[in-house]
Amino acid sequence: MALLTKEQRQARFKYLGLGEYNKENIKKFQKKYLRSRDVDGVYGTNTDNLLRHVYNVKKYTKNFSPEEFKCECGGRYCTGYPTYMKKVELENLQSIRAHFGKPMTITCGMRCRPYNNSLRGSISNSKHLTGYATDFYMKGVTDTLANRKSSIRWIKKLPNHNYTYGNGINSYGFRLSAPYMGNALHTDTNKPITTAASIGDLFASTAAAAATTSKSKSKPQKAVDYAKKLANDDSWHYVVWNGNDKKTQLCPICHDYPKGKYHGFNCIRFVFSCWRHGGGIDCKCDGGLIHNSLGNKMLKAKTDKEALKMAQAAIGCKNIKIIRNKNGIPQSKLKPGDACLNFSGSTYKHLFLYAGNGKMVDCGRWSDTKKQIAVRKAVSCKIAIRYVEPAAQATTTTATKKKTKKLTNREKLAKCAWDYAYHSSTKKANYPKGAAKPAYKLALDKAFGKKRRWSTPAKKGASCDVFVATCIRMAGIDKHAPRGMGRSYLDKSKKFKRVKVNYKTIKDGDIISIIWKNGNPHWCMAYKGYILEASYGGWYPKRTNTLKSRLSKSGKSSVVVYRAV
Repeated sequence: MALLTKEQRQARFKYLGLGEYNKENIKKFQKKYLRSRDVDGVYGTNTDNLLRHVYNVKKYTKNFSPEEFKCECGGRYCTGYPTYMKKVELENLQSIRAHFGKPMTITCGMRCRPYNNSLRGSISNSKHLTGYATDFYMKGVTDTLANRKSSIRWIKKLPNHNYTYGNGINSYGFRLSAPYMGNALHTDTNKPITTAASIGDLFASTAAAAATTSKSKSKPQKAVDYAKKLANDDSWHYVVWNGNDKKTQLCPICHDYPKGKYHGFNCIRFVFSCWRHGGGIDCKCDGGLIHNSLGNKMLKAKTDKEALKMAQAAIGCKNIKIIRNKNGIPQSKLKPGDACLNFSGSTYKHLFLYAGNGKMVDCGRWSDTKKQIAVRKAVSCKIAIRYVEPAAQATTTTATKKKTKKLTNREKLAKCAWDYAYHSSTKKANYPKGAAKPAYKLALDKAFGKKRRWSTPAKKGASCDVFVATCIRMAGIDKHAPRGMGRSYLDKSKKFKRVKVNYKTIKDGDIISIIWKNGNPHWCMAYKGYILEASYGGWYPKRTNTLKSRLSKSGKSSVVVYRAV
């Protein structure tokens, strides 16, 4: 990799507050991060990696320092910065830190190759070697298997995410034994396709084409276009799957394999690499995917639903549908971008990407094309896996939401009060004293906490003011509504207003404040011509008097009505 140009170095020095780019400042910069034996004032590969790394960490994160990602070889094999952490990985780490809101301990960042080879569980092409991977620990986020599962479900939705795993689980949903990880998680990212200069001009042209492509083009169609681009590059070839050689099991695009022995695919990885890198579909492109035994099981599955679950687990994508026909699927039912499984009798033989018009793009061992990627006449298939655009689902959801009327604050109050109160119109209904409705008990717990300590008998079902305050809190109007509520609170609140005391104009959900002639206050709510209150014959809410009788001046010194706005 070429060193940064002088202009780029000057710009980074200025951003980091290092002053002018000269030998003296280079030496100061080196002293800050390197051991004394590595400080020489010369701008070489080591200093270039260090400058890129410090710049990226400072620019793209808020909670991390450059030293946290140092190689842990302790200076035995390298300066501590054999490469630099990439922007996509740092941005994802910062997103994880911000989302969970807890300190993150980096247990492994960059690695030099000798140190990587000395570690148990490491692989020769580890993404730690290129700055695209990090191992980290977060208390309450990664310390139990249940927490790791929950965290991985969120992490794998991040941009350019490739793979995350911990002891017991990985981002594909499979069980994984990795005791050497302890309570930490490993997460890594893919190199963005637009920056993959080392792959060649093919990917640069693909990125440019993608930028100018019409927005209306579907992801499956983009995957087909991408597959055709690969077919036009003779350097890509067929790589035979080898269970003992991990490089034959990994996506050559994700892992940036140079032209040569591993610069190619087998039929399965080719299709799903096109889905992921060409179509932008969130699916796996490494590993076994739809292997032979799984393809046979999918054909023999009793229902399409059973076959669908197998495919979803294998390729790590839920937005798919399955088309099956044991006698062969007519080409008229296939769409461009479908991943099609070819069978010989009932034995799964080949996977190809349907390109439309009776054509397919695949990477296969065909004698006429010397085992390379090509566009050919489509062969028969008995199973097709089709990507379903999430946009269609989102549109349906939006349409459904439009039909649903949005409740006003007053209507929310009325609904809460009715849900929490008994509906008997009898003044002295035969309910056990303090036996509030289960829904009201749960609402009390959510609104005021299970550990509330109120005096008897209010703790059994709570009093009139607590009932009204609970409804206000649970309706989402004010989460801090006081239980010892007074008129001053509602008068000062911008979410309520006084309305005229007239039973003909009172609406459901209006709050009624009464001061009896003996000076005692009382709170209740209006609902369909009746009163819902929590202090008549027991300490739990129920329907009682008619609205008209409650609003009368008999026995009262004042009556005020409030309405949520």
